[in-house]
Amino acid sequence: MKKVTRIALFILLLSIPLVKAFSGNNDTTAKNNGLEFPEKGYWVIESNKAVPRHAIVYFYTEDGTLAYKETIEGIKLKLNGKLKRRLNQVLLNVIGQYEQEHLSLEHEKQLLLSNLCRKD
Repeated sequence: MKKVTRIALFILLLSIPLVKAFSGNNDTTAKNNGLEFPEKGYWVIESNKAVPRHAIVYFYTEDGTLAYKETIEGIKLKLNGKLKRRLNQVLLNVIGQYEQEHLSLEHEKQLLLSNLCRKD
């Protein structure tokens, strides 16, 4: 009985490092095949097998608001690492422009409100 307990304890001790190694919580940044997911927003490609050279790419903010949409005609998109990196770069540019426009619109709304509430 002691031999079985020792073997079970030995196996348990060996399995702890394996569980830690495969837990996936070692790094705070999410990665997929060496590609980091963008921190702000995400993109979606809509395509159809019947029309392979037509796709629509949607770029969304973190909260799911559509920031930009583009239709791609005449090119068959192959979702590989190079395309994902390029889409992530475009996403960062789109989100940056969207945030600037959104902040400027909020600022204009506040300016209008302050002008309306101002006593002359």
